[in-house]
Amino acid sequence: LMILELTIPEKFLLKQLYTFYSKWIIPTAGWLIAGNRRAYSYLPASVSTFIQGKEMQAIMQKNRYVNVHFQQITGGICTLYIGEKNSDKKY
Repeated sequence: LMILELTIPEKFLLKQLYTFYSKWIIPTAGWLIAGNRRAYSYLPASVSTFIQGKEMQAIMQKNRYVNVHFQQITGGICTLYIGEKNSDKKY
């Protein structure tokens, strides 16, 4: 299984830039282009509530995935989670 998920960067400067961009730039651009600021505020709000990092890794392991690891991409704005389904039939 491979999951590519939007995440919040962990490094301080990038996190601050990401927060500003997602809170102000994306909704403003949505308002200017589509006339709907609220619709473009949804994605950043959704990303901030989604589980990520080691917590997501633990959930995958709990659900019988093995060799689970994750790699932050683009400075942590995206994270790729990878795991293999345990083929052990004893469940």
